[in-house]
Amino acid sequence: MNRSKHAIWMIVVIIGMIAASLFLFRMTWRSDKTPEKQTSTGALDTSKNPEQTESLNEEKAARIKEIDAILSDPYMILVNADHGVKEDYEPEEIVTIRGMNMEKVSAEHMNKMLVAAEMAGYDDLNIYSAYRSYAKQSANFQNKIAQYKAKGYSESEAETLAAKIVNPPGKSEHQTGMAADICTEEMINHYGSLPEEFSETDTYKWLYEHCREYGFILRYPEDKEDITGITFEPWHYRYVGKENAEIIMSQKICLEEYIENLEKEKAELEKGE
Repeated sequence: MNRSKHAIWMIVVIIGMIAASLFLFRMTWRSDKTPEKQTSTGALDTSKNPEQTESLNEEKAARIKEIDAILSDPYMILVNADHGVKEDYEPEEIVTIRGMNMEKVSAEHMNKMLVAAEMAGYDDLNIYSAYRSYAKQSANFQNKIAQYKAKGYSESEAETLAAKIVNPPGKSEHQTGMAADICTEEMINHYGSLPEEFSETDTYKWLYEHCREYGFILRYPEDKEDITGITFEPWHYRYVGKENAEIIMSQKICLEEYIENLEKEKAELEKGE
């Protein structure tokens, strides 16, 4: 009888050991099949996935290359009070469009935009200023200073005020040949110069909505004076290329902000490498 109980007890112990072994084997198998864990931020832990890490690095490298291409694009040149061009800077090729000189590619797209405006019923648009040489800029700036001095301002005061209206020589993007001042003959005849009231016309509204389609941006928006350093100019349009123009106009930012955003994005991507 004792032998029988001992045998039963041994059988129970053996079965228990087998069950424990099977349980441990199952747990080990499941842990091997567990997907990559996520980090505290929710991103995948790629330390055990070199293929995914390589793919992400390739994407970063491609985006950095894309940003570099945009920033080095000659049609993305930034010209303002802090980023001037030298006295001897000239566009690679200048052509005449509607009596005004412009850089060749910018002129081609400007003509397409003006033709489209005419077809839309806005047939009185004219170009009133485009390419300006360094010498022409200097003369314009000195004339504006003289106007303020005639009103009683000191030399330094007049120069400061003039710089808000007319860029100092070498600091105007008109020297690139990629910018043009556009307005209607009616507005010019009525006000005697390029008026801010142009922004109240249907012609301006059409230009604002469609300029991006031809690679142009409204260069000096109404709410960006603190960034551009230039007062609102509803007549001043600058060629930057269609893709860049679409982003700038759709996001309602100015050229300075667009370039700064790209530079920050590149720095973040390089930092994360």
